[in-house]
Amino acid sequence: TQMPTMSAFVHAGKYVEQERARRVRKFVATLAEVPIFQEFDAHQLRGVAQYFNEVHFEPGECVMRQGGAADALYVILRGEARVTQRADDDPHSEERETCRLHAPMHFGDLALLNDKGRAESVFAAAEAPPTAAADAAGGVAAAGLSLLKLPRGMFSQVLAVTSLDNFAKHRDGVKTIMRLPLFESLEPTQRKTLARSMKLLRFAPGDHLCTQGAPGDTFFVIIEGSCKVTTIEETGVDRERARLTVDDYFGEVAFFEKVVRTMNVVAEEDVACMA
Repeated sequence: TQMPTMSAFVHAGKYVEQERARRVRKFVATLAEVPIFQEFDAHQLRGVAQYFNEVHFEPGECVMRQGGAADALYVILRGEARVTQRADDDPHSEERETCRLHAPMHFGDLALLNDKGRAESVFAAAEAPPTAAADAAGGVAAAGLSLLKLPRGMFSQVLAVTSLDNFAKHRDGVKTIMRLPLFESLEPTQRKTLARSMKLLRFAPGDHLCTQGAPGDTFFVIIEGSCKVTTIEETGVDRERARLTVDDYFGEVAFFEKVVRTMNVVAEEDVACMA
């Protein structure tokens, strides 16, 4: 049998390195959209991406089971996840669907943070949601659920280079969205899906969250801090109109009606919002 030449080894090594770099770029692009990693710079994201592995689940396959051990954090790459929950820990009780998750949503972090068993079960949805790439190609999205998986041990290392407060704040923000009167007409599953898709944003004192006359493309809910609301009158005077604090929301009129902002909203202290 002819032995591989040195050039063959070099070529194979280059191919492996190129594939590894391609995989990291793909992971970084997804992680950049995940709320708990949104404050990471490009260098930090590349470092975190090294810890993740890509895993795939066929339609209907269970990713994690309610009451099971917290073994990993998951980020959705492709497909849709179906989340269910039992009223108690009886494995024979009826499971009720609570929400659907899609890219780039994440799950599994709360059990890791609280060091408790899983509070929900997650399955790969039986049907794949449509994707822009599939539509453009005139095809159908691939069935099943593709995830980025961060094992429990690696999760601890990631926490060492980020703020635990990011995870906790996003968790509290989801709870705030769930109880807002604005969304009480939505089904619980719809509210939960909406809440888990919103991002955590932070602002320093003096930052403008909204600027009068600017396009209104974001809806905000304050979960920490306070803001002042002002309008600029025809005389040029910037007049204070109101104060906003935790659980207050704003920007919904411009967001839903696609009109420009009618006010300024300025952070008076460090502010955290779901948006």
